[in-house]
Amino acid sequence: MKIVEPARELPVKGSYDVLVIGAGVAGVSAALACARNGKSVCLVEREYILGGLATAGIVAIYLPLCDGQGRQMIGGISEELLKESVRYGSGEIPSCWKEGGDPELRQKIRYKLRFDPPAFACALDQLVAQAGIHLMLGTTMSSAVKEGQEIRYCILENREGRFAVSAKIFIDASGDAVLAWSAGENTAEFVRNRLAGWYYSYDGSEYKLNIVQESLKGPDKEVKCLYGGISTDDVTQFCLDSRQMLLQHALQFSMDTTITQIATIPQIRMTRRLKGTLEIDESDEGRVFQDAVGCFGDWRKAGPHFTLPYSALVGETKNLLVAGRCISASESAGDIIRAIPVCALSGEAAGTAAALALDCGAQTVRSVPLDSLRLRLLQNNNILNWKVQGEKTNDKS
Repeated sequence: MKIVEPARELPVKGSYDVLVIGAGVAGVSAALACARNGKSVCLVEREYILGGLATAGIVAIYLPLCDGQGRQMIGGISEELLKESVRYGSGEIPSCWKEGGDPELRQKIRYKLRFDPPAFACALDQLVAQAGIHLMLGTTMSSAVKEGQEIRYCILENREGRFAVSAKIFIDASGDAVLAWSAGENTAEFVRNRLAGWYYSYDGSEYKLNIVQESLKGPDKEVKCLYGGISTDDVTQFCLDSRQMLLQHALQFSMDTTITQIATIPQIRMTRRLKGTLEIDESDEGRVFQDAVGCFGDWRKAGPHFTLPYSALVGETKNLLVAGRCISASESAGDIIRAIPVCALSGEAAGTAAALALDCGAQTVRSVPLDSLRLRLLQNNNILNWKVQGEKTNDKS
């Protein structure tokens, strides 16, 4: 059964150089990069807090910026946000990774930390305000309006009703590829998520982060249920099951233990992503892409090195970029690129590319001059490659 909505006129509430959908770490990074390059930016977020899974999802570990062998892999806005995450809360940057730190210890201690999500959210608020970004919280993207191969408007909804916003370039940092999907891009969906129910508790003496989740390793048949991240039924059941899991975990302890904070968004690892002409794969470890705009390690283990290809951030739509966990990557690589530092890295690359496209009058975001893009990223202390003896080269782009 279907119904037909009557046609209606929608007000256009604003026109910007760049519109960013999603204000998790990737979206904030993209918006900051655009605004700091002199562009007018609107940042749209369906929740009422910045930071996405890092804050509303209380995934309170800023995973490593290094390779586990003493080499820093990520700088730029990603490193800036790591420092901001502990500006107002607990958490400490490892001393060996501070200026003048012991290089030998860096081979043993990774460049990561634990932060307080509410404090990090407050720091993000300040960064966005200082950059002059127009922020819309509690606002959901409904659809994209295209003319030919370009997006002209995004249809948004909030308590004011339904309206449109126009922009010259659009960035999808939604985590679910909602804009890319709406624009008709080829996408893929991950439907084998496992339960996670991180929460904070207090027992009268210790305020504690409890990391409760099903193992990410092992065959699917070893878990009771697998969940997609797009289906309403799946997401709803994931939320209910994860809260029951954390409750059972908490009940193992003394009745003096109180659950003090739970995630207000589902802690789902992967949902829907762009499926572009190039997909980053775990087998690309050690390869240098011709269009590399950054590099990163593997948070799960020491040693692997990856480069971030610009072609993983673009699809067929002329004025659309993607950032965060919905960039073009295979399922095997999805568990690596979804980490906070890599999301911030891809966000900065996308935001910088959007600003550059406008500056140079590029016909499409795909045709942005890579040398100029790399130069801007380097000027903001990003790391585009690494030095490894016997490094493999495979220009796949």
